[in-house]
Amino acid sequence: MPALDKRLKAREAVVELLGHRYTLRRPTARQRIEAAGGTRLDLARACVVGWDLTGLDLLPGGDPTPAAFDRELWDDWLDDAPDLWLPLIDAVEDLIARHDAALEAAAKN
Repeated sequence: MPALDKRLKAREAVVELLGHRYTLRRPTARQRIEAAGGTRLDLARACVVGWDLTGLDLLPGGDPTPAAFDRELWDDWLDDAPDLWLPLIDAVEDLIARHDAALEAAAKN
């Protein structure tokens, strides 16, 4: 599905937070509505689709090579990384705000 891949990629941005790079995917309008019953961290957690973490970042004594992104591992690791919560939330909310501003600007034209 090349069109879907392009749409997903168009919603992505890479941000650096606390010395690591994370790939965020802006939630769709529907995903934002569905997330309204959860916390800001729940929404931010769901928006991460990639990272530059290594096995050593994820596990003491782990392998220093890049670790493939894994949703369950991400969820577990993030639960133990409270210093990342607010910067991650801010990054996702900024991504959403920039998108909303672009939609508003386009509607004025």
